[in-house]
Amino acid sequence: MQKKTVSLFKTLGYHCILNYTKSRQIYFLEQFHITIDKLDNLGYFAEFAIMTDDESKLADYKLQLHNLAYQFGFNDSEQEHHNYKTILLSKLA
Repeated sequence: MQKKTVSLFKTLGYHCILNYTKSRQIYFLEQFHITIDKLDNLGYFAEFAIMTDDESKLADYKLQLHNLAYQFGFNDSEQEHHNYKTILLSKLA
């Protein structure tokens, strides 16, 4: 499947600027989704999320997510706001 996908993108005129390997584990804790990604040569990343269509609950959910991350030992200084591509390219520069 991967070779066919790469071939399709090349046919469409795209070219690879970055290649990395990522493994992902997804956990569910009540209404929360916790995703743990491991990127080779970069390390581990955790994402805490909750799905909702109710915008009135966003502020409360944001606080709950913050508290959940804190319970797992994360603090505000460890938040990463960049995508993997940006992080990896900055390490190559």
